[in-house]
Amino acid sequence: MDDQKDAARAARLSPNGKEQACRDIIVIGGSAGALAAILDIAGGFPRDFAGSIFIVSHVGANRSRLPELLANAAQMPSAHAENGEPIRPGRICAALPDRHMMIEGGHIRLSRGPRQHFTRPAIDPLFRSAAEFFGPRVIGVVLSGTGCDGVAGSTRSSSPAA
Repeated sequence: MDDQKDAARAARLSPNGKEQACRDIIVIGGSAGALAAILDIAGGFPRDFAGSIFIVSHVGANRSRLPELLANAAQMPSAHAENGEPIRPGRICAALPDRHMMIEGGHIRLSRGPRQHFTRPAIDPLFRSAAEFFGPRVIGVVLSGTGCDGVAGSTRSSSPAA
């Protein structure tokens, strides 16, 4: 597993020969009012973006049409995440309703673990697990809301993901 983590944290050399982290893992989380911003952000990536984008929206157990909306707004393919699927570049994965989405060993793990910040899916499990596995390759974006979901996960907490 350490070899896998080391490979996932591969660095690139900048033009001056210094190591520079490749920031190709984008994690986005939002609550009420975040949908328009999520669609705008996703629509800004080119079709050939080589990174992976993961999105958690506080939908609870309600039906989610987020992948369909993303398909209309973005140039990249999008879908609800599937438990155990490998992380693939050039794709947008959205958390399923009522499931936390996490990254574990280069794969996506879905969980009905306890609600965090009164919600499932929550942003923190995704952010924590992405930071744990991919380290400096991750860019985290927290959008809207009145609570603190996403704050602990963006600080690379060592707490369990879910």
